[in-house]
Amino acid sequence: MINNIEDLIKVSDKFSMPDGKIELIEKGRLEFISKFPLASIQNLAIDEYCLGTSENSFVTG
Repeated sequence: MINNIEDLIKVSDKFSMPDGKIELIEKGRLEFISKFPLASIQNLAIDEYCLGTSENSFVTG
C-alpha cells in the first residue's frame, strides 16, 4: 500500500508504460479535439452531445 510520497517513489521505479501507449493516447486526443474543437462544443445539438448514437457523438457508451 502507498501511504506517503516515499512509498510512491519506490513503486514508481517498477512502473513501465507499454511501447506505443503514449502515442496511441495522444493520437486519440488529437482526433477528439479535431472532431470537437472547444469553441464548437457549446453549439452541439443534443444528439451530437450526449446520446452516443454514433461515432460522431461527444459522449460515447
